[in-house]
Amino acid sequence: MIKPIQAATFNSLLPGLVADIFDQNGKPVTDNVGELVIKKPWVGMTNGFWQDSQKYVET
Repeated sequence: MIKPIQAATFNSLLPGLVADIFDQNGKPVTDNVGELVIKKPWVGMTNGFWQDSQKYVET
C-alpha cells in the first residue's frame, strides 16, 4: 500500500522503535501528560544524532 508522506516523517510503524510516556518520577503513564521516552533505539538512530559516520561505526 502506498501512502502520502511528508519529508522527515513516517506514515507507519517504525521497525524496532520502542517508546513510552513517563511522568517526572520515571513511571510509565497512560491518559496523562508526560515525557516521550525512546526505550529502544531504531536502526540508524544514533547515526542521525551524532552526524558523524566514523563515530557511529566505532561506537
